[in-house]
Amino acid sequence: MDRAGSNEPPRSLQELLAPLDRAQFLEQHYGRKAARLSGGPTRFAGLADWTSLDDLLAALPLWSDRSLALSLAGQPIPPREWCREGKDRLGEKVRQPDPEKLAHWLREGATLAIDFVDRLLPPVRRLTEALEAALQAPVTASFFLSWQRRQGYPAHFDTQEVFALQLIGRKAWRLYQGGFEAPVDLPGLRSNELPVEQKRQLVGPLAERFELAPGDLLYVPAGQFHEALALDEASLHLSLGVMRPTLQDFLGSLLPALAAQSADFRRALPTPGNPEAQRRFLAELGRNLAERLEAPEALAALNAHQQRRSSERWSGLAVEQRRRLPRWRVCWPGATLEPARYVGADGRAAPLDGDTEALARRVWPRDLVEETDMAGATPASIAALQAAGLLVPAFVAPGH
Repeated sequence: MDRAGSNEPPRSLQELLAPLDRAQFLEQHYGRKAARLSGGPTRFAGLADWTSLDDLLAALPLWSDRSLALSLAGQPIPPREWCREGKDRLGEKVRQPDPEKLAHWLREGATLAIDFVDRLLPPVRRLTEALEAALQAPVTASFFLSWQRRQGYPAHFDTQEVFALQLIGRKAWRLYQGGFEAPVDLPGLRSNELPVEQKRQLVGPLAERFELAPGDLLYVPAGQFHEALALDEASLHLSLGVMRPTLQDFLGSLLPALAAQSADFRRALPTPGNPEAQRRFLAELGRNLAERLEAPEALAALNAHQQRRSSERWSGLAVEQRRRLPRWRVCWPGATLEPARYVGADGRAAPLDGDTEALARRVWPRDLVEETDMAGATPASIAALQAAGLLVPAFVAPGH
């Protein structure tokens, strides 16, 4: 579906990427190489505008130097220069933005970063939750407001997979050939914490230079060096950051269960000063861990971990009904929907009858469907798609 010219904000990965096919993106670009997509000026209409920013920042008690950031000429502006002492709703001291000082720095050309907008703006939240369902990873959303020819951030890499959606004005981007392998958000491994000389060696030559106009999108893989500069008086883009769970995350989630299941993972470390005993200990640990990871339960644990991480911030709460509304993730990555059957990523085929196939084709373009999206569908059809593996409950609401 081509969304160029549409006045509705995107609500799925396919709508965000159109005309690029979502499966092609996962195969050729995701985690591998950048992608730049052009769109009409109304492509991202409805996600945010100047009024959205004013309304967000009007709620001063919600904001602090932990959720806002200012930078100018490649350097962060210390919070003491634009914040004042305030109190949060619990009476704890926080540094809140001072409107006069903030406006001063904006006039000076400082870039303003606004975090957590995925939780505060419904159109942005719906898009980020769809991406979380499709990519099985948490997604954050931040605004970056910058001004003509005033650079906020130098060449850097992100620890997230980044989708930059240009909303207002034009911005010039530079992508570099170099990158930081397997970036993670850990102390000492972030872009701004690496030694200058190391970053200079990693950046590499310029790979591509281009402009983004309203409605354009840029995907930058985690670790690739890039920088941007506003070309118009004001430029606003929405940055969606996909925080892919790492090996460290997964192993950490496994350890409590492994320790509960087997004494092999509860043993004390060998006595220091005995290298031979320490080597035997590590070798045995490697064998035990390899045995557990080769078991079928490990694959189920991996899938459960990714789904849990991707949906841990979802509410789904219907206050009036006093229940959590059911949601389903549409399992299209690696799968195909053929006439009268669904073939999952594991190669297993499930037949679909008339009503069930009609429902399958209705939800197939989506990443995440809710109870309201199932209007008119029979419980038998929903159950059949779950049995086929096309729909997976995102979470189970009480009574469901």
